[in-house]
Amino acid sequence: MENDKNLFPFEQAYPFLFSKCIEYYEATYKLDFNSQSVTILSHCASLLSSEIKVFSHGIPQKPILWSCVIQESGTAKSAVLKRHCKFLQERNLELEQQEITYECTDATYEAIVKFSTDNTKGIMFRLDELETWVKGMDSYSSSGNKGKYNEVWNGEPMVIIRTGIGKTIVKDNKVIIASFTQPKMIKQLLQSNDFANGFAYRFLFASVYDSKFRYRNNKKIEDRHARDLEPVYEKIWKIKPMDFIFSQSADKEYTKWYNEFADRYKQFDSLRAYIPKLETYGLRIACVLHCMEWATTGETDTPEVEISADTIQRTTLILEFFMIQFSQMLDYRLNDNTGEILNEQRMGFQKVYKNLSDVQKYKREELMKLFVNTYGERQLNTKFLDTRLFNHSGNVYTKAITNE
Repeated sequence: MENDKNLFPFEQAYPFLFSKCIEYYEATYKLDFNSQSVTILSHCASLLSSEIKVFSHGIPQKPILWSCVIQESGTAKSAVLKRHCKFLQERNLELEQQEITYECTDATYEAIVKFSTDNTKGIMFRLDELETWVKGMDSYSSSGNKGKYNEVWNGEPMVIIRTGIGKTIVKDNKVIIASFTQPKMIKQLLQSNDFANGFAYRFLFASVYDSKFRYRNNKKIEDRHARDLEPVYEKIWKIKPMDFIFSQSADKEYTKWYNEFADRYKQFDSLRAYIPKLETYGLRIACVLHCMEWATTGETDTPEVEISADTIQRTTLILEFFMIQFSQMLDYRLNDNTGEILNEQRMGFQKVYKNLSDVQKYKREELMKLFVNTYGERQLNTKFLDTRLFNHSGNVYTKAITNE
């Protein structure tokens, strides 16, 4: 699996304790490799102080990650969030301050500002359905909130002014998004203006590695591997505010990789604008990986200030993965999802349709006999003329949706 470009490189990029946990949950509970890997990265970022920064060429970045896993409904999305975000959830439940939260499943921009004030960790959105949150994003704002959230992703201070209340400022904001969506929702989720204003490019997309049906098994699910990670998460949680930098060799390694990476993709208009965002994500992900590595192997009281070239190499493996996944996300969006029309038909119709040859040409009379017990004649005539179901020329028809 190591050379599979559709698989998140967790075995090469993550410390052993994390990869062991990912493999265990996939083997016992069929939690997807990519889904787990991306969620773990977001969760670790959420544990870091909102004042932690990584500097490259004097420019600071915060470990702010916005991820979206593309995964069908009913495929254990909630189970992934529950098992791999448990540490943060428990810390949130322990909070005594009512005006602070470390995580949420929904909130307005104004609420994010309010609950980020004096919040030393920031806020993590856990979203089963990203499109629901995006649709409601502008419900309480006449001017729209996507532009504001773009600034939140940038790590810029957040400011809210209210009559009679005054000005609320959050200097060190950190909003993490760990979300899911379904393939058929991508087109609705991201409109053309979301690419024009940069909102779409701020997400790290990943499709599931294994989309096959999850059958029940008799394996006993244990949380021992997750428990092994609890002291690791505790160490990450306790890292005090500090500034990280790339070592000289790490900076040289990253510059060389990025320029070669850009040369490979800059010719594609649909991918060109994503390249600079991935450069930024490289700094942020390197910071998170650096802390994950220290928490599992470090003997010092705090992580080293310098991020190593080895960590950068592991970071670039992850960035390569996310570029491929972004391209696949665009395919989902551009695909008109004609296959969905077949799923909307009666089961009898679907069964007959799937038994049709992918290449054979049928006359209307032949189709009418084959589908005779599925719908009435008038309904069938309408369906035969539906170009999402059949290609037709005169009285000759072929399937529009193949069985592949």
